[in-house]
Amino acid sequence: MHIPKLDTWADLATYLSIGFGTWWLWSEIVHREDIYLYMIIACYLIPASLGVIKFGVYPSYHTWGVKIAAVSLGASLYPLFLADIAWPLRVSVFVYVVAALEEVAITLCLSKPQSNVGTIWHVLHKQ
Repeated sequence: MHIPKLDTWADLATYLSIGFGTWWLWSEIVHREDIYLYMIIACYLIPASLGVIKFGVYPSYHTWGVKIAAVSLGASLYPLFLADIAWPLRVSVFVYVVAALEEVAITLCLSKPQSNVGTIWHVLHKQ
């Protein structure tokens, strides 16, 4: 159980580093897209907070949706900061919202904390 927790904290440190670095280097672009960045932050904090409230621990679901969202966000940063093209970021935010909703649904369905659940389908079919 310790490795998923460490992995989750490493993810948080990576996201914070990316956030602060991009804000420092490209603050004009970041401020222009701030509503989308706030949505990403909310998509990270809401499922995590719900997991802490319900289970008393930080959830480490590592769902496929969150992995896809992270890859899409990472890929969207290149066009955003190198060519000032924002639509890939905005699409990746939609993917993040869907992934966050899935994590909320997983938390609501589980009776005890679990790690590496895959998808909501996996949770529903294990019960």
